[in-house]
Amino acid sequence: MINEETRAFIAAHASDDVRRLALNAKVAEGVDLRAALVQIEGAQRLKYKAPRFAATAWNFRSVYRSSSVRARPRQPTRQI
Repeated sequence: MINEETRAFIAAHASDDVRRLALNAKVAEGVDLRAALVQIEGAQRLKYKAPRFAATAWNFRSVYRSSSVRARPRQPTRQI
């Protein structure tokens, strides 16, 4: 389970270079850097390999938003 500090770190560094973060990141207390780097790299790969899916069905920032703030439910798609 990823804690709130780690979620905030992931959201703040979602587009940063993972290798550079691993070497130079100044980590706050309570942040699991290893888990954060794995999540950031996975999200970046998803954006590269499946950009359409990443753009429409998966919002990186909403996934790692604080649990006290809920994302708005998705609207149902129209049947054609």
